Amino acid sequence: MRIVAGMPILNQNARLNNSGTYPFGTLGGIVFDHSTNKTVGITAYHSVWTEGLQWNTFKNVDIAQKELLDVVTLNEPRNEKIKIGRILKVHFDNKIDTALIEFSEAFMDQIEYTPTESVHFSEMDTRDILEKKGASTFETKGEFLRYEENETIFYYGLKRVAFQLLIVMNPIGDFQRFSAKGDSGSIIYKEGKAAGLLLGGNNTVSYGMHAYFIEKKLNISF
Repeated sequence: MRIVAGMPILNQNARLNNSGTYPFGTLGGIVFDHSTNKTVGITAYHSVWTEGLQWNTFKNVDIAQKELLDVVTLNEPRNEKIKIGRILKVHFDNKIDTALIEFSEAFMDQIEYTPTESVHFSEMDTRDILEKKGASTFETKGEFLRYEENETIFYYGLKRVAFQLLIVMNPIGDFQRFSAKGDSGSIIYKEGKAAGLLLGGNNTVSYGMHAYFIEKKLNISF
């Protein structure tokens, strides 16, 4: 099995929902973590940990219990969980909602990693074309609308949360939505460069964390 951007990921302890499926997020892509000198995965923290987060205070749950750190993907069509790694580091505040994933040794030679650069928001203009590959809506295109220093967003049925430093985009062409539930954690690209990490959205617009800020804050390279 190849480890690729856009594949579904979730916490090992995730439970089936009422529709008989597992809640999942998206492995946004592969990045290089300079603090550990490791090639790791990146996603949104809430994609791999949906229970116990205190959104109003951005307080992390206790992740010291090793059995709760495992990250899996789903083997279709049996909905079977396959462990691919574990949560290495998390950052959870009103600017960044991220988790870095350390892959299991068995998959290290199955990783598809193509280094790229990040785009500073000053390099983005209104109506710039953006793309993403998510586990729910797959490959979509949209256009950059604006950069928001403060915005209250809706987390796909979870909570309304006040965030800072967001890029905002909407779908274009034949795409009715840029993203949907399950796409959280997808890397958003502008001309092949990382512009953001998908955070949430609604039926009209989607929100992403600023990739350049993530890169500097987490000491990683896309």
